[in-house]
Order: sequence, then C-alpha cells, then structure tokens
Amino acid sequence: MPTQVRLISLLFAYQTDGLSAAIYPEGLVEFYFETARTFMDLTITQTIANFTSLKWVVPHAGGSFPSIEDRFITSQPPAVLAASKAAYSTR
Repeated sequence: MPTQVRLISLLFAYQTDGLSAAIYPEGLVEFYFETARTFMDLTITQTIANFTSLKWVVPHAGGSFPSIEDRFITSQPPAVLAASKAAYSTR
C-alpha cells in the first residue's frame, strides 16, 4: 500500500523596512498597520480561504487587524465574509 504524504507550508509574513518619513523611530507604529493591511489583502483576495493547507505566522499579534477585522470584513460580499470567518476559525 503506498504511503500518502501531506505537505504543509508555513508562511511568515513580516515587514522588514518602514516607509515612513516621520520624526519618531521607524517601526514604532507602521508595522502594526502594515501587518493588518497584509492580512486584509489576503482576506479580500480570498488567499486565506482558498489555500487551506497553508499555516500562517502572524507577527505583532495581528497588528491592528483584530481590532478592525469586524468593521473591515462586514464591508465585503457575504460569500467572502462566510469563507473568511470559516478560514479564521481553522487556524
């Protein structure tokens, strides 16, 4: 009997350089919002819902994403909302 192998990919999304011209040190605030933007984009494009075998490492505890996720996700079509909520609950 052949052995089945299941491949699991792990993705670590992390920004390494800030794009700010602010007078305070880079990275103080930007990374939290860039992390949130990254996972918003992955949600809108349904990447998280479509690639269920991928495991994600979310830096900065999701940045500002957890606090704005409901406001953001409810503005999406119902199909995206349902698929995203289901994907979030499995990871």
